[in-house]
Amino acid sequence: MLLDGDSIAGGGWYQEMVIIPNPADDSSFMKGDGGLGSVTQKNVQLLNFLMVDCILAIKHGNGRDWWLMVRPSPVGQPTDNNTWLFFLITPFGITAAPPQNLGNLNGTNSGSFTSSPDGSRISFINLGGTIELFDFERCTGILSSPQTIEPPLQVGPYPYYWSSEFSTSGRYLYVSSLLQINSKLWQYDTWSPNIFCYKTLIWQTPGPPFTAGALKRGPDNKIYFSCAWVPPNGSNNYPYDSNRVLYRKHEFECNKLTGLSWSCLRLPTLEFSPWR
Repeated sequence: MLLDGDSIAGGGWYQEMVIIPNPADDSSFMKGDGGLGSVTQKNVQLLNFLMVDCILAIKHGNGRDWWLMVRPSPVGQPTDNNTWLFFLITPFGITAAPPQNLGNLNGTNSGSFTSSPDGSRISFINLGGTIELFDFERCTGILSSPQTIEPPLQVGPYPYYWSSEFSTSGRYLYVSSLLQINSKLWQYDTWSPNIFCYKTLIWQTPGPPFTAGALKRGPDNKIYFSCAWVPPNGSNNYPYDSNRVLYRKHEFECNKLTGLSWSCLRLPTLEFSPWR
């Protein structure tokens, strides 16, 4: 553990944390404790209301600053919302940008963001069946051109879309679906004039014993797919239980599977920004 790295607020069970460099000094975290690293500031509250379980950071067009985006949860509120909240992170601090209202109304606190490799497109999905695409201007922090690939369902059964990730080219969007009877991995061709018509089932498996988890494009530009293993007694098993974890290697990109990478926890939102 880093020096002073204890008692940090927040959680990492869903897509609830993000790690980025300090725009003022990208090695500042590693200068403390004799080069082992230290936490210099923690638990600074930016908002005081319930959020959707997702957070995303995209590098600013200037190559130095960062945009941080979140969405307010509709849980406990009188109406659903299509609100997006942005913060600009610079060497001078964190500044709230004006909220934006765009896209479908979101009715759940379980959602997920992802961005294309160049940061120009953002997807938002949720358990209720929503899959949306937006254009994102990295210099201004403005969302535009909402596209509904699949609208939110008013009644179930719901597809439980859990996670999404773009291919390295930015053309294909992969979405994992977590159902009680099976788990699925879908591919969408976002360059198609009718994206939904090019929805392709890439992989599926009965669940339990396996349940689909998060998708994340790594620094090697391969997409990694996490999965939990559920034994007959219904309890979840995680990577520290080495006798009960299924490790299968897959990788996939563009229009075909060339392998898979399985682990057993939802992956953290790390800094992968090849456009730097």
